[in-house]
Amino acid sequence: MRFKIWLLAGIWAVGMAFIQPLPALPERLAAQDSTQQVRTTTTEEVREIARLLIAPCCWSETADMHQSQAARQVREQIRQLLMQGYTKQQILDAFEEAYGERILAKPHARGFNLLVWVLPGVVLMVSMIGTWKFLKRIQVIPPANAGSKARSPRQTERDRAYLERVEKELDEIEG
Repeated sequence: MRFKIWLLAGIWAVGMAFIQPLPALPERLAAQDSTQQVRTTTTEEVREIARLLIAPCCWSETADMHQSQAARQVREQIRQLLMQGYTKQQILDAFEEAYGERILAKPHARGFNLLVWVLPGVVLMVSMIGTWKFLKRIQVIPPANAGSKARSPRQTERDRAYLERVEKELDEIEG
């Protein structure tokens, strides 16, 4: 029984070591600007922006779907910024500034990230061309007389060479 308790305590301690506090959003967005008015926001507005961000706890799901504490904090930060009057693009820019481009569910199509957008299409085209060439190469032409077992001259020549080699080897074995 004691072993189980120590095991659970160890697992909890290791898990707590990986939990990271959320970084603060840039100061330019942290304080409410006196010129901006407080407005009401809907859950759908928050979800729309959260869909574009990855949950910063495990980086596996968007912040609108993830059920972790970090994802809830992201949604709350989005709600607060919307209430302060910030636009969707300003909020996305603020999160990108705080976390880096990794927070974005859809990376920018520039630099190395351009491969994410271009490579699937290139791979698809190359595989389609390769498949087409392969199918064209293995295409079988039916013989003129489908009922007979006619062979092409190339196959007959190859078969004759093989049979001669087999006969020669058998003669060598028999001695």
